[in-house]
Amino acid sequence: AGYDWCSGNGSILNPYRLENIIINASTSPIEAGLIIENTGTDYFIIRNCTVHGLNGTLGVSLGAFTIRDAGNALIANCSANDNENCTALYLINASSTLITNCTFEQHMGGIFFEDASGLSIEENHISNPDYVGIGGTASSVIGIKNNNITGSGQHGILVGELCNLLNLTGNAITGCMVTGIQCNNTITNFNVENNSITNCNEFGVQVVENCQDGTISFNHFTNIGNRSTMVDNSSTNVFRYLNNCSGAIDSLFIDDTMAHYTWSATQAVAPWIAGNGSAGDPYTISGMVFDGEGEILTGLTIWNTTARVNVSGCTFRDYDSDGLIPTAGISLTNATNATVTSNSFSNCDFSLYIENVTTSLFSGNEFSHCWFTIALALGKNVTISENVINSSTSVGMFVYNSEGTIISLNDVDGCIDFGLRTNSRCIIMNNNFTGNGDGIVITNVDNQNITGNVIANNTGCGINCTGGFGLIVNNNTITGNGLHGILTHGYDGNITGNAVNGNTKSGIFLYTGTGNLVRKNIIDENGINGIRVRDSSDELIIGNWIRNNGEVGINITDDSHIYEGIHGNILEGNGVDAIAADGSSDVYHNGNSINGIVYGFGSDGLTISRDTNFYNISIEDASFLMPHWCSGSGSIGDPLRIENITIEGALVIFDLDDGASSDYHVSIENVSTTSQLIIFSSDNVTVNDSFMAGNVTLTDCENVSFHHSSALSVSCSWQVSHVSLVANNFIEGMNLGWGTTHFTVSGNNVTRGGITMLHHLTSMPSINGTIQGNIFSGNLSTWGARISFNYTQNHSVSIRNNTFKHHGKDGIQLNLGNGFTLFNNTIINCTLNGILVNGSSHVCMDDNEIHECAMAGMVVSNSFNMSLGSNVISSCAGNGIILDGALNTTIEGNELVANGGSGIALVNGTDFGTVQYNHLELNDVGIYLSGGSDNNTIFNNTVIDSIQHGIVIMNISVDCSDNLVFFNEFITPAGTNAFNNASSNAWDNGSLGNYWGDYLIHYPNATRFGLTWTTPYEITLGAQDNHPYCGDFIPRADFVSNATTILSGQQVSFTFTGDEGNYPSVFAWDFNDTTTASSMNASHEFTLAGIFNVSLAVSDHDGDIAFQMMVITVLEPSGDADADGLTNQEELEQFSTNPLEHDTDNDGLGDGAEINQHSTDPNIQDTDGDGLIDGDEINVHGTNPIDVDTDGDGVGDGDEIAKGTNPLLNPKKIALIITIVSSIMVAGVLVVIVLHKKDVINLKRRSGRKFTND
Repeated sequence: AGYDWCSGNGSILNPYRLENIIINASTSPIEAGLIIENTGTDYFIIRNCTVHGLNGTLGVSLGAFTIRDAGNALIANCSANDNENCTALYLINASSTLITNCTFEQHMGGIFFEDASGLSIEENHISNPDYVGIGGTASSVIGIKNNNITGSGQHGILVGELCNLLNLTGNAITGCMVTGIQCNNTITNFNVENNSITNCNEFGVQVVENCQDGTISFNHFTNIGNRSTMVDNSSTNVFRYLNNCSGAIDSLFIDDTMAHYTWSATQAVAPWIAGNGSAGDPYTISGMVFDGEGEILTGLTIWNTTARVNVSGCTFRDYDSDGLIPTAGISLTNATNATVTSNSFSNCDFSLYIENVTTSLFSGNEFSHCWFTIALALGKNVTISENVINSSTSVGMFVYNSEGTIISLNDVDGCIDFGLRTNSRCIIMNNNFTGNGDGIVITNVDNQNITGNVIANNTGCGINCTGGFGLIVNNNTITGNGLHGILTHGYDGNITGNAVNGNTKSGIFLYTGTGNLVRKNIIDENGINGIRVRDSSDELIIGNWIRNNGEVGINITDDSHIYEGIHGNILEGNGVDAIAADGSSDVYHNGNSINGIVYGFGSDGLTISRDTNFYNISIEDASFLMPHWCSGSGSIGDPLRIENITIEGALVIFDLDDGASSDYHVSIENVSTTSQLIIFSSDNVTVNDSFMAGNVTLTDCENVSFHHSSALSVSCSWQVSHVSLVANNFIEGMNLGWGTTHFTVSGNNVTRGGITMLHHLTSMPSINGTIQGNIFSGNLSTWGARISFNYTQNHSVSIRNNTFKHHGKDGIQLNLGNGFTLFNNTIINCTLNGILVNGSSHVCMDDNEIHECAMAGMVVSNSFNMSLGSNVISSCAGNGIILDGALNTTIEGNELVANGGSGIALVNGTDFGTVQYNHLELNDVGIYLSGGSDNNTIFNNTVIDSIQHGIVIMNISVDCSDNLVFFNEFITPAGTNAFNNASSNAWDNGSLGNYWGDYLIHYPNATRFGLTWTTPYEITLGAQDNHPYCGDFIPRADFVSNATTILSGQQVSFTFTGDEGNYPSVFAWDFNDTTTASSMNASHEFTLAGIFNVSLAVSDHDGDIAFQMMVITVLEPSGDADADGLTNQEELEQFSTNPLEHDTDNDGLGDGAEINQHSTDPNIQDTDGDGLIDGDEINVHGTNPIDVDTDGDGVGDGDEIAKGTNPLLNPKKIALIITIVSSIMVAGVLVVIVLHKKDVINLKRRSGRKFTND
């Protein structure tokens, strides 16, 4: 009542008003600037009041404004500043009060409330408080909203002990030394929302000491020193949601069963979530950063949704756990059709926690330093692919009770416990598990599939499988793991095609399992065992490559089981043993390769047959049991292929043809045996690039080929057809007999043997075969080729392009053969004959070469219809070719040189033969007939340089008759051309005989007519050649003329200087001016000027023609053809120069100039003989071409030019005058004068002084 600054009556309509008061407390210490207390239910307003200068030194500092035990107040637009040790506004037991638009600077605290309720603190500005901007304890229903708090010495807002129902929203807090907002000491039901907190040294919002039921959401934090939000482990049910922490979000919660957190509700507050949840437009969270700042918090929670979801390109970091509450970067529960791709996770508890999710994809994400990186529980049809997981503190991937999970193309590295652990059936394929504890751990899972993974350098096992059946481990690379590569306790598993190497203990460890198949793995360089089997049964270990393991390749520890299922493995270089059985006495080395040698199914090696017993395997099982060396089913399109194997013992292909199963096919390639190859009663077998230490035996088989291989020998022992032996190496030869038909033997090399074909049974089928391109190098007991058949059959065998050398018997021996061809074979140095054919017919022997055999080159005995053509036979000790009792045989075009007997011999009734076009040289006798060999024709052979005779026809006990010898050439300088003591043989055919090399010696005056001499050639015992052949003389049409350049009207004589050939000859001259002549020599006058090609053609008696041509030039007498100033007639008749050459002697002067101007000789280059040609004397040197010494100095012009003197200057006519001027002092003068010895020089001293020695 006494103050105008106070009005009103305290009612709700007219409250007390304190307005526009300024309180300066700096002059004296007081407790408070303005105190309102004990007002009961009165209403009041404090507006536009200011308190400053207060100093709370009395020890009971309340506030510049103190409201105590009062309520129903409005405090607005007030300010307080420069007050120390007190709070700007202190509310104690206050209620229903609004504080707004106040400004408080530099106090211990801005606003503090205690035991208050119903307070609204809004839009105030509080700066630089020493302790807290706004604080309070033991209060409820408090709203702190839209205030601006800066520079607090500790906290922007501090809400403490036993507060309840707090709403802290929209405040802007900056520059706090500790925390922007702190809630502590059992506060409940609080909401911290939409605040902006910047530049705080510790936390943006801190909740500690058993607080509960709070929400921290939509706050914006910038430049917070420690964490944006911090909730300690004693506080519960504190929900953080969509706070922005320096551009990152701390947490997002979506639950379609909670109205405020559905997708649509969330899009309202987070508009960066795109899409509508449909298949074509899924809800999409993309490119966001989620930062948990180490809090026990989940970044993105998506629960209970059927919408399609896509989370991509986001970053999740620093989400911690207390070990009780599973927190995650993303927690996805009760969802379907989710896609989480290309996100980054680091330092998260569970990076991805996935529960009860179906048909979802988690791909292309990167994880580092997480605990359980990916955890999947109760999922169905989930794909986890192409993720990168690094340095997990526990598990890279954990899959629990989930169906249809595909785990592929992930890189999992450095996880301390496991790369992957699962109790669910998954497809695990093409992943990398490196540097983990165990790579993959499988627990009690049936039909698990692990394929194509790289599992390397894990500290435990690569794969650790406990329990379950049907484990599939295929085509993985498992290397460098600290324990075992693969450890399995299961049964009926399949471990196939893996590369297991460099593991510390065993490559593969089968422990207490049964029925597992371990096949086609590469297991090498493991520390102890390649494969270890312990307390297991019925394990199948087949076709593995086990090498260079530290101790044992296959190590079996078992006291009670038999192991018959160890087949087809390759064991090499293992440290102690290939296969060791400790307590298991029955371990069979069935088809295993130990250090390069395959030990078979019995003592005889490896047998492939139709059926299986102890000693063999069936063709249908071979590919399975021996996969390194066997593949294919044996069908025509997929033959059984036996490859790349070395067998201890024999390889036997047995009984594959039972009449009903004849379609089995076998291919053998790059196979070696220490014994034989036996193919018995089996068809369709091919052998390539293989080595057999023993024989190859073929029996009762068809369609067999043996190519590019080696063996001791080959034998076709019974009824072998369609066999091909090509490009092989054999040591002891080949035997093709007893019904071998339709065969090819080509390109083989036989080291010390030949080929034998023996066949005496007429009931056997016909032989059709080819032996070609082989090399047979023999020894003292072998034939090159020994062939014996029944000649009544058409064998149709061709022996072509083979080489037979160094055989102890015949190179080729053919008995009783029919229809053979021996073509282009080379036979060298055989102990008997090169080729011996006996009792055969229709054999053609062409283009063979036979050299240095100890007997004959070719022997044909008791045979008929034979043909021997174009063979080369030399240096054999006996005859080159001998026919002994042969009929109708042709010997044609052969070359027989330097053989010790006859070149060709026909003996013992060799009749009706033809010997023609052969060349025989340096043989003892060229051609020899004896022993009643009749009716043979010897025609057109060349027999030269025979040692004794060119040809001999002998009557030895039986006369030789009716043989015809004509048109042969016999030249025998050292012996006689012919020797004959038989009768009734013809030495010419009535018009033409033979050429005798000594004919002109015996008949020097004989003349020839046509091709024969006119005088017969006498042979011994009255035989003679009535028409000895003189040879074919080839005409030459050479001729000369008396002139080639003439004047018109002159005559030229042509003289024949050539050879007439076999006269009479015909001459045909053509003078090229329509006139001809036919005489041997001719003359012809040329009446017209021109150039004429005169030709001569000479045709002899046997039709040979020669031709020659000459050019005649005819000139007009008055003409000057070469334009040298002389007429053609002058040049030809007067000066003998060439009328066609301007300069006949080529001395540089035209013929006319030499005659008319220089008087030089136009036919001599150097007329005066001084060594200079006339043209040079006139045109170069200026000397006289008809004077040897132009200057008359006694030295010829040519010599002067050569010496460098002047041929035009005579030194005798030169005077030398030396004048010395007396007025010049000359230290010395040296004068050298070179003079001709006849010259006289007078020197006159005109100065009157003498020359001295100086």
